[in-house]
Amino acid sequence: MQGRSTVFPPERSNVLRRSYTNFVGDLAASILVLVVLGGAQARGSYDDRACSRAADLLKSESLRDKAWGAHWAADCQITALAGDIGAELARLRPDQLARLVWDSEGFWVARAMLDALIQLRQPLPAPVLEAIARGYPAEASILMLRNAPENQLLLAALRSRPGPVEWIAASNALARMRAPKFAATLLSELDFTDWVFVSDTGEALAGGMAGSILGGSPTMRVPSGFPPIGVYRLTTQAAPDKEMVSDGEMPVYMQRTLLEPGVERTLPWPAEGHCWQCLRIAYLAELGHVSKPEVEHAVEPHTWVKWTNLLQVSAAITQALGDQQNALRQLARALTGAGALAPAELDTSLPVELKINDQRSDRSAPLPSYPPVRLGLR
Repeated sequence: MQGRSTVFPPERSNVLRRSYTNFVGDLAASILVLVVLGGAQARGSYDDRACSRAADLLKSESLRDKAWGAHWAADCQITALAGDIGAELARLRPDQLARLVWDSEGFWVARAMLDALIQLRQPLPAPVLEAIARGYPAEASILMLRNAPENQLLLAALRSRPGPVEWIAASNALARMRAPKFAATLLSELDFTDWVFVSDTGEALAGGMAGSILGGSPTMRVPSGFPPIGVYRLTTQAAPDKEMVSDGEMPVYMQRTLLEPGVERTLPWPAEGHCWQCLRIAYLAELGHVSKPEVEHAVEPHTWVKWTNLLQVSAAITQALGDQQNALRQLARALTGAGALAPAELDTSLPVELKINDQRSDRSAPLPSYPPVRLGLR
């Protein structure tokens, strides 16, 4: 018997072909969905396991494990571990870790913990912040500024390191909070000078104020086997990718650079310059509700003297010191009236250096030098 084949009409064949094609397409789509869902579930379960291990990793004796524990605590936003990370970092002595070279595990475990603490945004106890500040003042200032009213004393202590940008960040916060003793501290830090310019015409250019240039672009590489780690810098240079951490006379921003393990990278940290004398004057003006020129006149007035003889120069210097004394007392009254200076803090005198600038064409008769004098605030 010969086999028989079934022949369908052309219309029905087309329908069957379309049905088969749709079935194959639906099956492939279903398989793809299952693969994606399976991958997502596997990925989620892996993250869950990592998150659940963060606390145990922090307790490990291995510095690399501790770094991973801090990383997962931050990545999983386990805010309850912030206190444990801070306590563990303090136990490891940040002041000693900060002295290590950047290719050591100790260097990077500290950076991993600091990165986690900053990302977790939780308040830390004062002893932990103090310990961190001894090795990492920039990161410590970021953590302190998150809760500035509770950390006034720590921020004031942070300013004992003159020069770095964290000094500006702390000063901004203390000025904004009108912290007790801040105005008196600024007065004690200022360089008081009475500039006297002696010339043939009685005209001269003013001298400049003290400043400095800070910065550098270090090269670093996170060791293989460590997690990615963010390193931090404070800067007064604004940019869309930087977070402001301290608003004030000169706003300060946090710059975070994420470093991948095994990849050497030069950090984009350009140098920047600041006039510390100018900033102190500006903070006093803010605290006393007076203008900057008023404070400048009290701190470093300029006197121009037309040369005739030594007696006339001596009389001009006496007059200049008297004017500066009056300006200082006026500034002290403004600070006291604004509540920035306590009455007891007026019982002090400030050293003033006399700077005689000889710009005469004929200097055959030398001008005398004058020792520093002290001017009181009352």
